[in-house]
Amino acid sequence: MNISLAPRWSAAWRDAVDLVKAQYHSAYGATISPDPDWFVLATRGPISALPVAGEPIEIAACAGLTNGAGRDLFSERYLTVPLEEAIEKATGTSVARERVVEVGSLAGSGVLAGFELIGLLPVISWCQGMDFILCTATPQVRKAMTRCEIPFRVLAEADGRRLEESERRRWGTYYDTQPLTVVIPLREIGQVFARVTGKYRFLHEGLLRSGARHVLEVARATPALGR
Repeated sequence: MNISLAPRWSAAWRDAVDLVKAQYHSAYGATISPDPDWFVLATRGPISALPVAGEPIEIAACAGLTNGAGRDLFSERYLTVPLEEAIEKATGTSVARERVVEVGSLAGSGVLAGFELIGLLPVISWCQGMDFILCTATPQVRKAMTRCEIPFRVLAEADGRRLEESERRRWGTYYDTQPLTVVIPLREIGQVFARVTGKYRFLHEGLLRSGARHVLEVARATPALGR
């Protein structure tokens, strides 16, 4: 399984939007329009294969990433205090908005691929220079995070009544799942790093530095020597 980072309006980004729309409509009767800065894509194929413009790709799972700099994040509407205050109260750590990334628009064609992608998102976000992940998670996603040993703190109940009525209707039955808005302190993900060490290899390491990136590939590696 390959993991790539698709920027807004790229062909792969649009493919991910279509997948999210279809899955949320199937699961909840929702008619949403995801618009993240980036999509993290789990795709099937040889480990050397990166998405090529104009070529179809088979997306096994995807998740949207949106940086908090200079804008309100979607999940903030569920909070009763400013984002920075909510995170500091929950974690005891002050935060700058530009070091918060919102993860949303999770979708996948298989349980295993989605589970593995959830487990890698904290590592990818940390390598992008982030300190915290903000997300609104259903019980299923929270269970996956717990299984992946991803630490999170609950900030608020994601109450659909905090949306405008017309917008809430577009989410169908999503809010019936009782989602929660949570924060993941990335400085506490040592167990996640330990779990993926020797199991995954980050290729094109220069693309892991904080700043603009066009492609990030994480490939399943052969077992490390001595393991």
